[in-house]
Amino acid sequence: MAVLSAPACFFSTITVFRFTQVWARGVMLLAEVFLGVRAEVRGREHLKERSVIFASKHQSSWETLKLSVLINQPSIVIKQELAKIPVYGYYLRRAGMIPIDRSKGGSAIRALIKASKQRLDEGRSIMIYPEGTRTAIGEKPRYFPGIAALYGALDVPVVPIALNSALYWPRGSFVKIPGRIVIEALPPIPPGLDRKEFLATLQERIETATARLVEEGRADLRQRGYDSGSVPEG
Repeated sequence: MAVLSAPACFFSTITVFRFTQVWARGVMLLAEVFLGVRAEVRGREHLKERSVIFASKHQSSWETLKLSVLINQPSIVIKQELAKIPVYGYYLRRAGMIPIDRSKGGSAIRALIKASKQRLDEGRSIMIYPEGTRTAIGEKPRYFPGIAALYGALDVPVVPIALNSALYWPRGSFVKIPGRIVIEALPPIPPGLDRKEFLATLQERIETATARLVEEGRADLRQRGYDSGSVPEG
């Protein structure tokens, strides 16, 4: 796919991004056909928002692909290590993703704000995982300050996203479980809240909705023959 997409690199950032979407759609299609992993999307009307920040729960690698095709031209905040992967990292940078070196603390946040403002000016939205890394089901979430800094600096709404992907696409496991992953976009949080109130609101909305989706998914798995001891924990 990287070889076939090479000519796109001579064109605009959005053209390169569209080629990466072709790859992501292909992976999702193969997952559905050969693995039986399907997706149900709720709150699609909130995913159509433009020039906003999308803040998603992060349980597996599945949503990194699915959200890239559900959201219109998102500029995704990624860890810098991904941008350094040969060939793959080049496409991420050319597609307008935002690599962040989290070890640099305050300077990393300033770089994040600057790059995000540029993407918003280009008419794109920002996609970020507030936890910074995948969090297993049942593990205490930790929301990093980058999302609050973006919210305060950009003065745009934040759309929370909940999901239950770890039940079917577990972190660090080669085995995938057939079933219906639910991803739900929640009503936007308007700009103007203070930092503490915003973070509390964001975490409460995402975690509450995620817990509901996880229980829904577990019930589905049990109904299809998984006993309580074999339902994945993520």
